[in-house]
Amino acid sequence: MNDHRGDVGCVAAWANKSSSMDDLAAAMRGDRDALARLLCEHGSRLAARIGRRLQMNPFVEFSADDVLQEVFIDAFRGFGSFDPQRGVSLACWLDKIADNRLAMMFRERGRLKRGGGVARTCQDPLLSSARALVAVLTDSADGTASQNLARHELVQAVQVGVAALPDDQRVAIQSRYLDERSLESTADAMGRTVPAVRGLLHRAKKSLHDVLRGTVTWMDGESIT
Repeated sequence: MNDHRGDVGCVAAWANKSSSMDDLAAAMRGDRDALARLLCEHGSRLAARIGRRLQMNPFVEFSADDVLQEVFIDAFRGFGSFDPQRGVSLACWLDKIADNRLAMMFRERGRLKRGGGVARTCQDPLLSSARALVAVLTDSADGTASQNLARHELVQAVQVGVAALPDDQRVAIQSRYLDERSLESTADAMGRTVPAVRGLLHRAKKSLHDVLRGTVTWMDGESIT
């Protein structure tokens, strides 16, 4: 009997590549959901790349998750500059963004330490708090064994979703759920009314829900709170 397992693997690899090419074409046309899926595909690879560089700097105050969140934000903001016709792949483009962001954070850390200031690694940080958002956005922080195995997938999808939010929605999510401020305190900090902030949070959570549904394969068993 012939063993066709290798053929099945080739077909699966081809299907994944074809899907990625379709997403890239859609992203180039302005489809942000397609871009979110592409960033999720590259998330683990980028995190590993960043982690290797951080290992050479053991005294930094930020993690690979911190840098990755900023890389996703930079990618959404700068995707209009990506041009595959120049012969640069999406992977290489994202690697350059990651390297530039990490270098920027190292420089800022050095500048603040020399000046005696408190090290703040990002201009608009969410840091590793994407992990906390997992509990906020789903019914529970715990799940089945298969869900726990994919928890890192959800964390990166949340990071991508947060990066895709408009600035005001991202600030509202951070203040209300990550900094654990009240609605009133969040509204004061943002210079908005409480109903306006409530609306921002509602739209932000819906957007994050949509990103998770479109990028995390096991999310059908979860629900947004």
